[in-house]
Amino acid sequence: MNLHAGGHVVTRSELALYEAPPPTATWRPTSHSDTHDLVTTTLEQAGYRIEAERLAVHKDGARGSSQFWTWSPPSLTDSPWPSGSGTHMTNRFPMA
Repeated sequence: MNLHAGGHVVTRSELALYEAPPPTATWRPTSHSDTHDLVTTTLEQAGYRIEAERLAVHKDGARGSSQFWTWSPPSLTDSPWPSGSGTHMTNRFPMA
């Protein structure tokens, strides 16, 4: 998370207020909210259950990050223990 560098925690509805910058000829950015939706949908479709999440933005919304605490059934992992994962979203540079 980017909290150590001036970021702040936001709710899911607050995250949706940050829009993506306009596209260019070679770059089509997505909003933090759209990226969040894609990550959560992908995790859920893969069989993970999101137990908790923490979202943050930094630099007036130009950067965002998220942490997910997930649970997966034993069929996906060796044991049904919770696991964590995170994403870093930026509206400043293209994502490969």
